[in-house]
Amino acid sequence: MKSALKLFVLLLVVLGTSCKKDNAEAKRRLASLTKAGWLTLKIEEKNTDGSWKDITPAYSALEADNQLIFRDNGYCEINEGELKFPGNAQIAFSGEWTFTDNASKIQIIGGNLMEILELNDTKLQVLILNIHPFSVILSGILRF
Repeated sequence: MKSALKLFVLLLVVLGTSCKKDNAEAKRRLASLTKAGWLTLKIEEKNTDGSWKDITPAYSALEADNQLIFRDNGYCEINEGELKFPGNAQIAFSGEWTFTDNASKIQIIGGNLMEILELNDTKLQVLILNIHPFSVILSGILRF
């Protein structure tokens, strides 16, 4: 009976430690993700042979300065940046987001599901999962 109780207590300690590590990682990711707006540096599309093709040059200067901004309150937006068509709204998109799968993915509510490949204070690389495979590398910049 004592060994069963010891095993149960050990299991609780292990599970509690694991949950604390997951929670700490989620907090770190939240801090990095919401620290800055994100500019797109590179967009790659997966070819049928499994290789990746850089399609960044297909995007215009008007799109290149757009910022993807994640807020710590669960809201996100795409800010048009300094270059935009006259009359266009400064905020091109706004919505909600959440982490999924232990903060390994970002879900835009009603939109893209993105697997986080790399995230730190200056770089966010995601794989967009719910459309033809795209890899997007973004760089953190100061918000205006």
